[in-house]
Amino acid sequence: ALPISSLEAQIAGIADDIAYNSHDLDDGLSAGMFSLKDLEQVDWVAAIMHEKRKTWPNIDNYRLTQETIRDVMGVYVIDVLGETKKRLAALKPQTADDIRHAKQQTVAMSEDLRKKDRQLRDFLWAHFYRHHQVSRVRRKVFQCVQDLFAVFMEHRRCLPPEWQAQIENTPKGWKAKDWHARSVADYIASMTDRLALLEHKELFDTYQMMR
Repeated sequence: ALPISSLEAQIAGIADDIAYNSHDLDDGLSAGMFSLKDLEQVDWVAAIMHEKRKTWPNIDNYRLTQETIRDVMGVYVIDVLGETKKRLAALKPQTADDIRHAKQQTVAMSEDLRKKDRQLRDFLWAHFYRHHQVSRVRRKVFQCVQDLFAVFMEHRRCLPPEWQAQIENTPKGWKAKDWHARSVADYIASMTDRLALLEHKELFDTYQMMR
C-alpha cells in the first residue's frame, strides 16, 4: 500500500471536504434543488435548525440557511481539530515521514462525525450531486484531475522545478514510481479549483500556443 499523504495535503484535503459540503448545501438550497424542509432528513442538521428557530422564532429562510451552514461548518472544524490533536498526541511524530508512514490519517474526523458526514453526503448525493446539471460539471472536474495526473506522471518536466526536485529525491522506503505518484497527487491536491483549471488549460489548450 502507498504511504499516507503529507500533513499539509491531509489538511488541504479535509478542509476541501468541509468547504465543499458547506458550499453544496448553500448552492443546492439557492438553486431550489432541495428545501430546508428536505434538509431536515439529516437528523443532526435538523437539530441545528431546530435550535435556530427556538432562539429566533421569526427567523427568515435566508438567515436560517446562513446560520445553519455556519454551524454545520463549525461542527466539522471543532471535531477535526479535536480528533487531530488526539492522533498527534498518540503518534508523537518527529519527522514528516512519521506522518506519511503512520497506520492511519493524522488529520481526520472522529467516528461520530464520520457517521454524520455520511448521512449528509447521502442526502447531497440523492438531492444534489445526481442532478443532471451538477453531473455535467462533476464530469468535467474528474476529467481535469485525471488529465493532470496522467500528464505529470508521464512528463514530470511539466511540473514546477521544486516538485521535480522532490520527485527525484525518493525517500528511504519508497519505490521511485510510488513516490512520483504520491508527489503528483500532493501537487494536485495543493491546487485551488481555479488553479487546477488554469493548469489544465495551459497544458491542453493547443490554441494557447498561437496567441
